[in-house]
Amino acid sequence: MIYKMMEPPFEMNDFELMNKKEAKQHFDWYVAQIPERIVMLQEYLSIIAEKEIHLDYGVDSLRTVWELFETEIKLVPKSKEEIEKELKETPDWILDEIELTNLSQETLIVAMDIAIYFAEVFVKNNEGIYWSFYTKPKSRSSVNRPILLGFKNGADMDPRVILLNCCDDSLHNNDPELLVKLYHIWCEKI
Repeated sequence: MIYKMMEPPFEMNDFELMNKKEAKQHFDWYVAQIPERIVMLQEYLSIIAEKEIHLDYGVDSLRTVWELFETEIKLVPKSKEEIEKELKETPDWILDEIELTNLSQETLIVAMDIAIYFAEVFVKNNEGIYWSFYTKPKSRSSVNRPILLGFKNGADMDPRVILLNCCDDSLHNNDPELLVKLYHIWCEKI
């Protein structure tokens, strides 16, 4: 299966540079894509599992999703230019932390759909949690991006960041319970 990337049918600025109208256009398009992306993810997971997988938005389904996907996380070597840029921008005292690989494009594409599913499980199982976006302050890391709101103390969840961190964690330690654990950690913030 060739896993299709989620691409908007309009020209997009970097999130940090979007104005309110552009952020709203992107948000509306993104949220409208959710059902299609989850169907695609379900098909992908069924192929990996070699049996029918049904994503039912239950918390336990996160275990199945992560257990299947974790075995599919792939790395590709960084280009010489990427490594040189990192070396220039990295303080000497953490040079040992520079990775020579990146997540593959397919890994990133699937991870972004798992992020959507993770967020949808959260929305469907927790009253008061909802998709939204904010346009100010521009200094916030998730400005203009689709996120979940409704948490205590004005906290927001960027599911894409969570999934990228999960992929990184899995490179060092496989844990089929990772998404379920994160779900419960975030439940404490409601």
